Amino acid sequence: MKVNRLLSLRGGLSRRGDARGGVWRVLPLLALAAALFAAGAAPAAAAGSTSARSAHTTSTTSTTSTTNSTTTAAKPKPVPPTGIAVGTANVPKPHTTSHVGVRPMTTWTVSLSVSAMYLWPTQYSTLTATASQDVGPTPYFIYIINANTGAAVAACGSGTTCAVTLTYPTPTYDYFYAIIATSSAGANQQAMSAEPGVEWRGIQLTLAASLNTLPVGNTSTLTATSDTDISSSPFYIQIWDTTAGGGPLNAPYTCGTGTTCSVSVSQSVATTHAFVATFAYDSTTYPPSGLQTTSATSYVTWTASGWTISLNAPAQTINGPETITATANGDVGPTPYYIQIFDENGTRIASCGSGSTCSVSYTPARYPGSCFVAFVASYSTTLPPANIQASSNTACSQYVYIG
Repeated sequence: MKVNRLLSLRGGLSRRGDARGGVWRVLPLLALAAALFAAGAAPAAAAGSTSARSAHTTSTTSTTSTTNSTTTAAKPKPVPPTGIAVGTANVPKPHTTSHVGVRPMTTWTVSLSVSAMYLWPTQYSTLTATASQDVGPTPYFIYIINANTGAAVAACGSGTTCAVTLTYPTPTYDYFYAIIATSSAGANQQAMSAEPGVEWRGIQLTLAASLNTLPVGNTSTLTATSDTDISSSPFYIQIWDTTAGGGPLNAPYTCGTGTTCSVSVSQSVATTHAFVATFAYDSTTYPPSGLQTTSATSYVTWTASGWTISLNAPAQTINGPETITATANGDVGPTPYYIQIFDENGTRIASCGSGSTCSVSYTPARYPGSCFVAFVASYSTTLPPANIQASSNTACSQYVYIG
């Protein structure tokens, strides 16, 4: 029965991935001034796995033992500058202004400056447009326009300057320009500024375990890594145990500086736990508020089975599917277990009932891509599968189309 099921599965393994992702614009991430890495927990040496192959059992009453050092110095949340409108600015024409007989200006100029071009979400940047002369006695307004949406974020009917403060809750990249005109659509436009960009930056966040499968009682070190120093941000990297019924779900390890955050975890019974890292406000409940990004899930299995498994997938595939391969340390054929590969969106993409390797041709999603994990476990279509004997590393890939 196991071999027949395997053959029927192999006929359906070559298929394209899901269409989620669409066309995304990758935000340019520019590093801030470097700060020293926050002190993390020292990885513990992991003992080798045993050779006995015993059935894996899960305990919902198990607890995760963690060791770490705190780096959670409080960070102030951003506050807007005083005296400047936040979000949109609207200064109407003075009621006493008369435009009858006003001679048109022969030369208008307008410039646009930004107080910060590179900042974190929830932080504030002030945009200031400066005209060459007072627009009050004229039919014109100073407008500041979001070039990506075409919407006016500021309109001023008097004076030579027009200012507005903007912020975004999540990563955004916008261009802005200023005009002198009678409408925000550019009617009777007299002048236009340059078009500076403002980036509310994001980060790329990964989470990896030093050991994804290890004996009961041994220690694995989880390390979250950001591609940007987070010291100047109002956010924290936190590592969470998201396993239902176990682990320090409400006591994550937290880091507020540097680019890495680590914690050592151990289990006293045979079990598999799922861990994720987040970039958000400091929180004791999951998911945290102000969430900017979440890493892929890393699975860690404590077991006496003796099985191990690894996963290999290219980081990027161009115009087509890629080959994803899981490799176990033994032939699963004589056992009740299968090598199974899952897309972390919940879809099982491969299941092999014999041999020590299992491969599949698969197309990952476009940016931000797809992440995959493999198991030696009982036959299952749910993630995570039942009776896990070994968990692999997590591998992420991205589909890129070049026309």
